Amino acid sequence: MPGPGNRRGYPFDVRAPSRAVVVWLGLGTLYVVWGSTYLGIKLALDGFPPFFMTGVRYTIAGTLVIGFMALRGNFRATRRQWLGTLISGGIMIPVGNGGVVWGEQYIGSGIAAIVNSTLPFWMVLLSWLLLHERLSIWTGLGLAIGFVGLVVLVGPTTVRPGELIGVFAVLAAAVGWGLGTVLTKKVVVPDNAFLVSGMQMFCGGLVASLISLLTRDAFRFNPSNLRPGAAAAFVYLIFVGGILGYGVFQWLVKNASLPLVATYAYVSPVVAVILGIIVVGEHLTAHAIAGGSIVVAGVAVIVSAQAREYRRRAASMVRAASDSRKIDPVLVDR
Repeated sequence: MPGPGNRRGYPFDVRAPSRAVVVWLGLGTLYVVWGSTYLGIKLALDGFPPFFMTGVRYTIAGTLVIGFMALRGNFRATRRQWLGTLISGGIMIPVGNGGVVWGEQYIGSGIAAIVNSTLPFWMVLLSWLLLHERLSIWTGLGLAIGFVGLVVLVGPTTVRPGELIGVFAVLAAAVGWGLGTVLTKKVVVPDNAFLVSGMQMFCGGLVASLISLLTRDAFRFNPSNLRPGAAAAFVYLIFVGGILGYGVFQWLVKNASLPLVATYAYVSPVVAVILGIIVVGEHLTAHAIAGGSIVVAGVAVIVSAQAREYRRRAASMVRAASDSRKIDPVLVDR
């Protein structure tokens, strides 16, 4: 596969001999970065209202990415492409991320990460419902296991009544992010994945900012009360969680198998739980650990099933290409 720096103006250029090393470095970066964003959100909430934080963070991040692409001469977007990214990003950012931020007002970053790890379940279900993609037996088993874990997670012995609203907010966020991701396949977006992420962040950030204004969430922000820790976490979320995280993710999508990239769904929550315990002293009950482990197991089954399907399709394409080369072109002409 040619490096994306050679096609579509992607801002990275990796030579083939070092591709495997860079892929694993990228995966490690994604695990840590996206696992750490839950803690970053928790810290930033000390000075930023949830939707105000989401809107400003992603508007800035999207503007920087689009500006970078424009300086490189790779900014090409039609009205239909802007509309497509507005539809998908307008769901993924304010709902998919804004729901997590809002929910973390009531629950710890570790629980939020575990609940949000159900994202692959919703993506599979929505792909089946909206894109009519095939649902294998193993994928169905993974869904069943994951939902058992989810029931354990939201049980009365796992979270306190006041935390339940936060759990359901993060759960709604996972559904929203899955819906936005699936819609990205149905709407018209640019070919350049990095540009798509920038446009989605920008459009979604504007929608989240509008929600912040309409709900008067933005008026709760007081710069004079902003603490250094919250400000530092906010900057981290823009540049590391947003730009770096999205950039690495999109590069991996282009250069690694999707099942391998999807492993972030059950590694990042583990990173988030560890960071929450070490940095802010969060505590998880035995039921939360059990439920989270079942959810992660369900995600692992789904990813494994997708990996088998990925290999099956790749083998089928190789056989088809091999068979086509065996056909005599003279006979075809006749």
